[in-house]
Formats: sequence, structure tokens, C-alpha cells
Amino acid sequence: MPQLFTIDRAPRVLPVWDAILHDLGRPPAHRIARTLGVGRSTVYRWGAAGGGPRIACLALFWLTRWGRSEIDAQATNDAVLAVQLARALSEEREQLRRDNAVLATRLLQAQTGHPAPAVPLHGSAATADHFRRDTGIRGPPTGGRFQACTCS
Repeated sequence: MPQLFTIDRAPRVLPVWDAILHDLGRPPAHRIARTLGVGRSTVYRWGAAGGGPRIACLALFWLTRWGRSEIDAQATNDAVLAVQLARALSEEREQLRRDNAVLATRLLQAQTGHPAPAVPLHGSAATADHFRRDTGIRGPPTGGRFQACTCS
């Protein structure tokens, strides 16, 4: 199954410190300090230096419109992928059920010695039931267990 989200999806390039703070509405230093778990003087020092460490920028980035947009887009893509995967698995399950019914019919025909009508492998799920009804042969219902036979 594909991995929907990984650490490899972290942004490689971040907006500059000033752009991040501008997008956040220029919050006061004490709010930034509280959010990041650092002292207010640290935030002032980062501002004077033109930016904080990457980890601080990354943490604040996810609060900006760009970060929220990235999260929203990824969540949407993950949901679409999950729906497509579920649909594909459901279609595969149904095809396997149809194939199983056809194989059960062929096995029943082989065990009873009745000639097998030409039934494609991808036949209808009711093929085994139709064969039983048409021939009057009794056997396990569709989805039941047949005993294994050894063919020579």
C-alpha cells in the first residue's frame, strides 16, 4: 500500500523569517516565544539577525497560509488516493469472486463428469448456481468448499 505521508514531504525551502511573521500578522515576540517554547529575548535576537533557525521557521511555517495550504492539499490528495485504492481493491475483490464462482462450477463439472459448457473465466457470480439448476446436480452452494481432487 502506498505511504500517504512521509517525513520526506517536509518543505525543503522556507519563506524568509520576515515573510513568515508578516503572514502571521506580525505577532508580538512573547507570543512567538510561547509558541516555540523559547525565551522572548531569543525571538528578539532572531529578529535582529534576520531570521531564526530552520526548526523555528519550519514550526511557524505550518501556521502560515502557505503551510496550511500545503497540509490541505496533502490531505485532499491522500483522501483521493485512499478512495481510488479502496475502489480498485473492491473491483479486484468482485472479479476474484466471479472467477471463484466459475472455477467452482468447473470443479463441480469435473467431479460429476457432466460436460462443461464453454464458460469464460470471468463469468457471472451465479454461474455455479445456474449450472446446478440446469443440470439438477446437487453440490455445495457458491462460496462453499469442494474437496480437492487430484488430476492425472
